[in-house]
Amino acid sequence: MGNTFYAIAFDPSHPDTMYVGGFQTGIFKSVDGGNKWKQYFQGLGLLDIHAVAVDPNNSNRVFAGTMGKGVYQSDDGGKTWRFIGIDNGFVYAIKIVNW
Repeated sequence: MGNTFYAIAFDPSHPDTMYVGGFQTGIFKSVDGGNKWKQYFQGLGLLDIHAVAVDPNNSNRVFAGTMGKGVYQSDDGGKTWRFIGIDNGFVYAIKIVNW
């Protein structure tokens, strides 16, 4: 891939599925343990991604924390993204807590 990555997240329900994000990369996803990767950035752009998290209760819900552009959410396993908050926020970590 030849990029600089800052964040990696594994899908707790599907251990071979992982997401990575980094310097102006958008999100890359692998469903085969990292052998092949596909890049997704529709709605996300090629932002600097410093945090990625997968909802343990919904494998299709993925979050991305950016440098200066807040938090984005995908509800289709990373294919499309939408801004969900923290205008101009620098997000270094995302933790999903079950209530």
